[in-house]
Amino acid sequence: TLANAPVTAASTWTAVNITSVTLTWNENSNPLYVTRFTVELSTVSNFGSGTTISSITYFTDGTFFNLTPATVYYGRVKATNHSGLDTAYTSLGSTTTRSVNPPTNLIYTGATTTSITGSWTDSAPIGDSYTFQVSTDSAFNGTLSMVNSAATTNTVPGLFVNTTYYGRVDSIINGSSSTWTVGAATSTLANTPATTAS
Repeated sequence: TLANAPVTAASTWTAVNITSVTLTWNENSNPLYVTRFTVELSTVSNFGSGTTISSITYFTDGTFFNLTPATVYYGRVKATNHSGLDTAYTSLGSTTTRSVNPPTNLIYTGATTTSITGSWTDSAPIGDSYTFQVSTDSAFNGTLSMVNSAATTNTVPGLFVNTTYYGRVDSIINGSSSTWTVGAATSTLANTPATTAS
């Protein structure tokens, strides 16, 4: 016999995290553990373009990982009977993954005449990489210098001698950046005075 189309549950998006979501639906009298459900996630509501990923399960929930933070995702699900005949898709609505958390506790751990070293605490979850940026302007409209790596300590080279800099750091997960964590002002070191010829 044909399968019934799944129906939405009272709470469809049972877990929404930074890079993962869990969707739940009602089996609508289809026998559990023998009815195959195909659940899809897409960044566009009509599932015709954008990024679409799917999962097959014999349960009434599905979890997707490695998603882009702060992104709207749409869900839908269909049932398949023993003969391989599909029902129509049932829309499961949409949700937005959470934004990336910024790193914390930015401090300066070293300086030379042309570089500043900063250190911070990992974001949660840990970032794929961190951008450490320094500027001669507290609004970061002046001269900008930066480095990007997975480390939580990094050094920005190529700076001006004996100059005040403002620092900030963000976390990047799956290509999406957090807000900036701003540190206090610091400065590069002055050059040691040199003796004159006479």
